[in-house]
Amino acid sequence: MDHTQQPSDILSRLDTIYGISPAEKRLLLVKTLLNLKPQGNYIAMMRQWQRISTELERQDYPISEVCHDIGIILK
Repeated sequence: MDHTQQPSDILSRLDTIYGISPAEKRLLLVKTLLNLKPQGNYIAMMRQWQRISTELERQDYPISEVCHDIGIILK
């Protein structure tokens, strides 16, 4: 995955191709957030973190649902 793309762009493209549900979109965002690694560029990682967290806030996902997704991912 290209870490320079906006999460909203990725999700929009996935929605067009696969027609994923809002819950699946949220799960993908949370998974992307948890999988972030600096890979030698901490600034790029922090920018990606900000983009994803902003998208989560913009979608107004309840924290309980985000925590639920984290639990699913960490199983």
